[in-house]
Amino acid sequence: LNCVCDAMGLPVEFEKVPPYWTIVHVLYFTLMCVDVLILAPCAIYYAYQLWQLREDIFYKRRFVKLTVWLMLASCFYFIVIRFIADLPRILPQSMPYDQDEYNDKRLAIVMVRLFCYNLSHVIFVGLLVRFWFLYFEYTRGIHRMFQQFALEINQDHHGTDWTLKWEVLSPHSNLVYYLAAAWVIFAECCALIGDYLGSATIPQITCYFLIVAMIAFITSKVRRCRDELFLRQESQYLAALLLIVMTVFSVTFFVFDDELKALAHRFLFTVGMFMAGYIAVKWVSDQYIKSQSRRVTQTPSDTTLRKMSLQEILKEDDGFDLFAMHCVRELSIENLMFLFEACEFKNGCTHCSSFGLKLNDNDAVVQIEFAPKTSSIQTRHGVISTTHDLQQSFKYIFEKYFREHSAYSINVSHDTRYAMQMQLAKWSVANSVPNSVAQAQALSIGKSKVRSQSTESKVPEEQQEQDDENDNVMTEEMLHCMQLFNNSIVEIWNLMRRDTLLRFYSTAEYNKFVKGKS
Repeated sequence: LNCVCDAMGLPVEFEKVPPYWTIVHVLYFTLMCVDVLILAPCAIYYAYQLWQLREDIFYKRRFVKLTVWLMLASCFYFIVIRFIADLPRILPQSMPYDQDEYNDKRLAIVMVRLFCYNLSHVIFVGLLVRFWFLYFEYTRGIHRMFQQFALEINQDHHGTDWTLKWEVLSPHSNLVYYLAAAWVIFAECCALIGDYLGSATIPQITCYFLIVAMIAFITSKVRRCRDELFLRQESQYLAALLLIVMTVFSVTFFVFDDELKALAHRFLFTVGMFMAGYIAVKWVSDQYIKSQSRRVTQTPSDTTLRKMSLQEILKEDDGFDLFAMHCVRELSIENLMFLFEACEFKNGCTHCSSFGLKLNDNDAVVQIEFAPKTSSIQTRHGVISTTHDLQQSFKYIFEKYFREHSAYSINVSHDTRYAMQMQLAKWSVANSVPNSVAQAQALSIGKSKVRSQSTESKVPEEQQEQDDENDNVMTEEMLHCMQLFNNSIVEIWNLMRRDTLLRFYSTAEYNKFVKGKS
């Protein structure tokens, strides 16, 4: 021990005393041997394995460098620093520790203990930072997917999701590291204040529990059906493990004497380090390998799960996102985009927005409901209250989804496509060759304006009748256009329900989605 202290530059000298070891000392140093000879080599081995896989997309998204650093720092802390801090408790008679004199040797031991507390806070805060980065990337992945869908609908869409606006909280910014350093300084200040008041342990334990609470809060925000990195289960297990360890640590600190306290803490750290390393590395790797094998073998869906209808899936945020990603993988996202834009077109028709839709022979007349999050998508249609708005919106949807060889051309019948082409041709002829009815309407409108300027009387009954007639014509055109869209919606809906949805049932994402709801 004297050689170790001399090598580390510590002004500490051990004295030879007669043997006085008890079973507590034997158990403590046995656990130390387990840590040094078994746990530390295992941790270094798995850290090396992780480092070798750092370019794999799955492990890269799980921040391999930060994980490896936490593993090695934890080994150094529990085996070296924590052992030096426990020496005054486990071997009090061999330590040059004088309660009455505040000399260099006592100061050295105090500095080691302070370094021990600081490093423990660094490890805990590093664990919190790692979980925050994982949660941020998990949430941003969801937001980016929805943002891409919204941009395909409308290129002028501006996302309002917080991960897309607050880039300073991402792993690419140093702000989170600065906040972590500030937390370590704050925790140490609390410990110094507590030491001055009589006990530095209570502020230390309080800071530990706050970090565990933050990890548990992050866990509650992760949805199981969207968890491709196994963040939810990992954080649940680690938060429960840390809570148990810190609770037992707190109880033993105030109940046991110094020797039993050091033994209990060594046992907790040995078990906790092993379990935390196993969960963060081995367990997650096993889950990833199992998920990949299921994808390769295409394991069928659990037949005991309830088969949700397409409407039930689309009206929930998670269901909409998962089904949209499934459509992207199957190269059929244009079907979902058309359904959304066609329904938005119908909702924008102010004259007949309540016009219903019959999805199949067994369904009643309904309106397709989409997830609440889709309300933030601003389509190009808006409120359709004039003939010009109706024609422009109809033409936009036709050019995007019905024109052959367009980027998002959908698979509808020839009769449906031909009927929509005829409607556009009808408008084209009416707009290029003004008829007598349009001229008469313009003449009557002009006369009404002159009449209103010369007198302050009310609108004549003839003008009111003309306006009512124009509204009726507008309503009839809207109803005709909506009927054309309804035919297309029914075809695409049945195509997705009988084809895309059936394959979606067999995916792991659907299994997680349904199990998460049960």
